[in-house]
Amino acid sequence: MNRFIRKGGSLSEKPNEQDLLRVAAEAKLAHVPKLPPRPAEVLLHELQVYQIELEMQNEQLRQTQLALEESRDRFMNLYEFAPVGYLTLNEQGLISEINLTGAALLKRERGKLLHKRFNLFVAPESHERWHVQFADLLRHAGSQSLELVLKNGDGEIMLAYLDCRHHVADDKQHVLRISFSDITYWRKAEESMREWQAFVENATWGMTIGEVESRVIRLANPAYARMHGYTVEELHNLQADVMYAPESRANLPHYVECVRKNGYHSFECVRLRKDGSTFPAEVDISVVDGIGGKATVMVNVKDITERKLAKLQLIESEHKFGILADSGQALIWTSGTDKLRNYFNQTWLNFTGRSLEQEIGNGWKEGVHPDDLQRCIGVYTAAFGRREKFSMDYRLMHRDGNYRWVQDDGCPRYNSKNEFVGYIGYCLDITVRKKMERKMRELASHLQTVREEEKTRIARELHDELGGTLTALKLDNYWLARKLPANEETALFSERIESMSQLIDNAVGVTRRIISDLRPTILDDLGLLAALEWQAVQFNKHTGIECRVTCIEDQGGLDKPRSIALFRILQESLNNVSRHSGASKVEIEFIHGQNELSLTVSDNGRGIPDNHVVLPSSYGMLGMTERANQLGGRISFGSSPSGGLSVVVTLPLPDKNNREKDE
Repeated sequence: MNRFIRKGGSLSEKPNEQDLLRVAAEAKLAHVPKLPPRPAEVLLHELQVYQIELEMQNEQLRQTQLALEESRDRFMNLYEFAPVGYLTLNEQGLISEINLTGAALLKRERGKLLHKRFNLFVAPESHERWHVQFADLLRHAGSQSLELVLKNGDGEIMLAYLDCRHHVADDKQHVLRISFSDITYWRKAEESMREWQAFVENATWGMTIGEVESRVIRLANPAYARMHGYTVEELHNLQADVMYAPESRANLPHYVECVRKNGYHSFECVRLRKDGSTFPAEVDISVVDGIGGKATVMVNVKDITERKLAKLQLIESEHKFGILADSGQALIWTSGTDKLRNYFNQTWLNFTGRSLEQEIGNGWKEGVHPDDLQRCIGVYTAAFGRREKFSMDYRLMHRDGNYRWVQDDGCPRYNSKNEFVGYIGYCLDITVRKKMERKMRELASHLQTVREEEKTRIARELHDELGGTLTALKLDNYWLARKLPANEETALFSERIESMSQLIDNAVGVTRRIISDLRPTILDDLGLLAALEWQAVQFNKHTGIECRVTCIEDQGGLDKPRSIALFRILQESLNNVSRHSGASKVEIEFIHGQNELSLTVSDNGRGIPDNHVVLPSSYGMLGMTERANQLGGRISFGSSPSGGLSVVVTLPLPDKNNREKDE
């Protein structure tokens, strides 16, 4: 065949497809037997017909090609942008094809997914299941579906539904064609629906769903059925109006109007059971949009029989409490957790002559004596912090304008859930008791003074009378001893005189000791500090226990009542040390300040046990406490730094105007 073919009177260097077809046709025609000659007109007509037929076939082929291309584009669009992912796996589990949706689900570019193992995107907990399923799919024809946990390229976990089909390709290779979709949201929705269904089925209050206009019940939970004495099946298509007792059915138009106006309404009513019995209930009705925009009514019903009964019991209890509180002599108050008092009984109001509005909150503080207010608030606030009982005495103004002493005892309050809700307190008028205590204290002080004066008088008489007599006896005895001659006849008398002399000396010593115990003259002659030091020396001499006195004094002399009280407290403290402590050392510290006196006696003995209570039989401690109280002081018993007992007594100093009077 020539390299150049003539076309239209010119040479074409490269023949086109039509020229090649013509050459092939002429070559094929050369082998076809020749037909008998026919007229040119006939041949021309047939050629024209053939030409038209060929043109029509060519047009049909062109339209078919366009349709195929359009169908191919449509298929590619459907494949690439389908709502599910498509992929093909070969026998090695490699991804040979995947659409754009599948690449988006796996969050990787399609080019980077091809020829990658699909199991790289299978979560570890699903690896074994996928390997078993993959091998089974390659061995058997057909299709299988499964759910698999996948892990996309960003490390996110998703639950996927896979529809797998075994396919044999043209090259006899076994492949898997898989369509998959993310069903994580739907599974979570199903789980939420199951949880919600379980919640509704096991709820303790009744729930129904029905139609707004007809108020027909479509669905009801078991609690609603039990509450009204029906089965769930019996409630289906039953009108909800029959569940209202006659006394509440009359209010139905009002309830419906409120629901239509606000879309929600809550109210209390009386419900009717199937057997005709009734019960109080709290009903919540709301309207929501259902499927297709159709309005649906949702009703919640709660049986409040127990609540009503509890409310009645509470009202009755409060009524009884009010009667008891108002008819008693105690002044009763209550407060909330904010420390503000919110109730006062009538007895309190009658006592103060003020109204409830004036007393509640912090108004009650206006009636407390200014000198007692800060102490009162301190005790009150501290008790709230620890939530413990408290008791305090203070002066409260009476309606007659005078202050009276009251004893206020508070106790923390708790509700049924054991939650702290405040305090309740009751006060008693103890003015008479305070007066009696003051009189008793004055009497005790007077008795102490009388006793001290009596001791002083006895000590003076012992010193003057008995001491003088013993001294005269000793002088007479000495005179007799000198007058008797020294011979055998007077030897017996001399021995008797010597014995009498020893007895007189002993009597003098006993007399001096008794005088010191009654009232040491050093206290009157040299003052308290000298008396303390003398007592420490005597204590060491009689017990062998080391005793040291430290004094800090920046003032002058001290009045007799306080000197005597401190000295007697020291004597009693040392007496307790010698009898009970087992100590080897005692420290005495005396401080004479500008406004008060302080005496501390501490030892290194065994001390006192924890939570020790001063019993009525503990006369020593009670006596010391009473001496301190008589002079407006205070005393405490605690542990000393050395581990034993420490007694600390503090007495206020009298005013200069009253000091001479006290002396």
